[in-house]
Amino acid sequence: MKTIVIGAFAFILIAGIFLLACHRSLRRRYSKTIAERCRAINPLIDKLARHESISRSEVEMMVSNAALRSGIHRVLATYSRLDLFPTELLTIEKGAECFLITWLEFPTELGEAPNEIELHTTIALDDILSLTYYVFQYRMRNGHWAAQYNWMFGVVGPYGPDSNPYDVPAKIFSRFNSIDATTVTDEARWVHENIV
Repeated sequence: MKTIVIGAFAFILIAGIFLLACHRSLRRRYSKTIAERCRAINPLIDKLARHESISRSEVEMMVSNAALRSGIHRVLATYSRLDLFPTELLTIEKGAECFLITWLEFPTELGEAPNEIELHTTIALDDILSLTYYVFQYRMRNGHWAAQYNWMFGVVGPYGPDSNPYDVPAKIFSRFNSIDATTVTDEARWVHENIV
């Protein structure tokens, strides 16, 4: 009996040390990602704060990185300079796409942006409230553990009739299901019912 208790205690201790190390590693990796994004956006903030001229091409180059898009939109809105934001990216689709990419990059999800992403469809699940979900299909680069699933679904929303393109969505999720193993409706309904 004593051996079992000692063995169980040792297992719990080792598991705790492992989880703590993983938590620190994840925090360090995400902190690095946030720092890189801040370094990318800070020159824009500095120019806006000093009222220096900024060309549309500078902003276009920055927002070509979808993971930066929401932050840049927020910064430009703060300085009342949304006129610099590319109009073709001022859509709910492009906003939803950037939020999904940012979510997928989180270390506890895929840890990096997808290699390819495109809107698969939009789907309305609640006729009364006019709630729409944007369902994207994406795939990872070869060599990534999730590349084996080829195209997967990611769901973002819900968006209503009064939503703005870069409003933070209430629900962003992917179950990393291959599009061959599920349906758009099943994925959107699962997110609608299970993500709080």
